[in-house]
Amino acid sequence: MIKKIGYVVFSVLIISILGCSAENEEEPTAEEAFIEYAAYWEAGNYEKMYELLSTQAKELFAKNEFLERNAKIYEDIRAKDLTVTMFVEEMVEEEVPVDPEEPETEKLITYDKKMDTFAGAVSFRSEVLMTLEIEETEAGEEKYWRLNWTPAMIFDSLEVGDKVRLSTLHPTRGEIFDRNHIGLAVNGEVINMGIVPDRLPENEQKTLQDASNLLQLSVEEIEKS
Repeated sequence: MIKKIGYVVFSVLIISILGCSAENEEEPTAEEAFIEYAAYWEAGNYEKMYELLSTQAKELFAKNEFLERNAKIYEDIRAKDLTVTMFVEEMVEEEVPVDPEEPETEKLITYDKKMDTFAGAVSFRSEVLMTLEIEETEAGEEKYWRLNWTPAMIFDSLEVGDKVRLSTLHPTRGEIFDRNHIGLAVNGEVINMGIVPDRLPENEQKTLQDASNLLQLSVEEIEKS
């Protein structure tokens, strides 16, 4: 009788340990998923980035479209030293009742993005919505936090359907005028003409006269210059 009781107690102990292990298994977090995405983002690994997109985002953006759009834009702007940092706001702790029957399924992540481009440094703060997705497997339910990607993650003001076009603008040099509005340093076109004496043809005087008529300068002024 004693042996039988001992066997029952031992069996109950194993079941209790297994039950505690299952309960103590850590749930995935939205923050961990975003940090993983940010690491791929900084490395320019667009394939891995796409794997972490939500089902809804993948329905809106085909894989090839996502890969090509990201690769082309970052290449065209010569992006480098891209860093993505999750923004954590310091808040006063408050006791918020948690309902275990209704776990969190969406979370808004704020992040800072910085990168150097051929046009200079670009930085902005933005937000992205993370969604908890559940996948049925042979082992049971698997939970994953996935990212709802939008084009605004490339540039803050970029929207679906927008196109990025690069152009180079040449600045106009400033002009200086005196108080009578007479130009002291102004923009304009200057024609520069030179004569190499050793290369003048035999009829040197005729060549100088032709140049005089063209430039509206006397032959003497040309010779002096």
